[in-house]
Amino acid sequence: DAGAALARHDAAAVAALQRAWGAAEGELHRLIQLRVDGFFTRMWLHLGTAVLLLAMILGLVFFVARQIALPIRRLARVAQEVRATGDHSLRAIWDSEDETGRLVSAFNTMLQQLDFQRMAQQELVARASAADAQRQLVDAIPIPLMVTSIPRH
Repeated sequence: DAGAALARHDAAAVAALQRAWGAAEGELHRLIQLRVDGFFTRMWLHLGTAVLLLAMILGLVFFVARQIALPIRRLARVAQEVRATGDHSLRAIWDSEDETGRLVSAFNTMLQQLDFQRMAQQELVARASAADAQRQLVDAIPIPLMVTSIPRH
């Protein structure tokens, strides 16, 4: 029975082939899963790195914005206080040579000039008041004065 032997041999070959295909399929599935897991691992690593970099950049932006806004906020506070009190002797404080430092320095110079002008104006008003008071005093004293012409004087 060559036909029966051939059928058994054929069945054995088919069974061996199915086992080989099953093993190959399992190995292929394992390799694909390893590859997908590697992709996901790298994806999460890249995503985490991107989120960390974004957080660092936002932190740096916040820090720089605060460094810029802080002296300007202080300057605005001094300007508001000068406006409210009229005290031109107030000064903003910021020790820096950058643009903000130059702005604070120019603001303080402006306040100093305003203070000097205000003091000069007060001095002029005081002198005018004193001269007016002196004139009123002289006008109030009833002393006759006579002007004469003296040669060579």
